[in-house]
Amino acid sequence: MTNDLAKFLKEASDTIGNQDSKIIGYSGRGMFGRQTTSLTCDSLPQLLLDVIQYIDARSQCCQALGLPEVDNIDGLSTDNLGYKTVIY
Repeated sequence: MTNDLAKFLKEASDTIGNQDSKIIGYSGRGMFGRQTTSLTCDSLPQLLLDVIQYIDARSQCCQALGLPEVDNIDGLSTDNLGYKTVIY
């Protein structure tokens, strides 16, 4: 996940206010100590709903607002931290 995408998702989550999210460095299974930018959240489906509501509330077009484009979310992975989900 890019830093811009993580910041955009966190801003959406914080603005809508349905869950607590944090941007963290993450190194999961099979990453052999390499870290990547990630976002923790309570629920991935809720985060996606937050993002949709956020975009709708702000504008129909992120580009018009100068926000990072969110058109390349292919390749995102998730892991369960036991009580939160991490998206990386």
